[in-house]
Amino acid sequence: MINANYSYIALGKQADASTIASSFTNFVKFESESLKKSIEKIEDNVKTGQRFTDKIYSGTQKNEGSISSITPDLANLGVFLNLAGFQDSAALKDGSTGVYIHTMTLTEDDADLDYYTIQKYNGLQLENFIGSLGSKFELSCSVNELLKLSVDIKALTHSKSTDVTVDKQAPSYQTTYVPFTFVHGILKIESTEVEISKFSIVYENALGENYKLGQATPKSLNTDKSKIDISLETLLDSASDTLQNYFYANTEKSIELYFQTTEEIETGHKGVFKLMIPRAIIDDWSGNIGTESKINVSIALKALANYSGETITGIIENLQSAVY
Repeated sequence: MINANYSYIALGKQADASTIASSFTNFVKFESESLKKSIEKIEDNVKTGQRFTDKIYSGTQKNEGSISSITPDLANLGVFLNLAGFQDSAALKDGSTGVYIHTMTLTEDDADLDYYTIQKYNGLQLENFIGSLGSKFELSCSVNELLKLSVDIKALTHSKSTDVTVDKQAPSYQTTYVPFTFVHGILKIESTEVEISKFSIVYENALGENYKLGQATPKSLNTDKSKIDISLETLLDSASDTLQNYFYANTEKSIELYFQTTEEIETGHKGVFKLMIPRAIIDDWSGNIGTESKINVSIALKALANYSGETITGIIENLQSAVY
């Protein structure tokens, strides 16, 4: 029996879309994954004089799946945002000698996308998903939980190692930063903190797969229509009543998710992760009476395009000077 305790998933940034990463430095702590290579099968239809299909052919390939319940931290959040199509610019923080502010915004040109190799080792088999991009990025957290991240992946090509002993890595997990928990976070709507018990923010980048005659794997991946959905859970009070009024009036509001480390990463400076969405509309507000004394309220929001700036921006303050 193969023991999953010796498995790993690692990410390595590629020099271009088609060349496998030369090194793997980002090992992922996660709960489950569904990465796989699938092949469309083409049946030769039953003809006159036949009772059963006598031949099935291989068609196009897809290399995709998800990595769920990742433990995000100040080291890997930038990697996964970059995987999802965000570009980074880094600058030394004012008043600091070693803390850098990474400002991550969505690329406007597919030519600027950064591709990754995702290496999956299950204790027996080693597979590489080459030319990987993120098609979905979801952050979530609720009471007494760690901040969680889940990503959906699409890759251009796939390879399976023929010499696992040589090709497999020695996993090394970062220890500089501790994970974020529920108590580290704040969510604001229009600069006002909202008392929530649960949230999720989902960015979906509908990646299209482009095939050409004579090739089984996608020739390229292209960004398509994208969307950002936010869901919150809170209690019925005057603040959530105000949000219901915004819903009825269809009033645009900004959203900011802010997480800060408990410990200082440099004297006088704590680590920070922030997501900012300048334009959003409350899409649904629901608070129903039940047997409990408290009334829970569920709120759904949708981000809107921001033509005067960025639709969504990620900010990371950590000790890494290099861009993601």
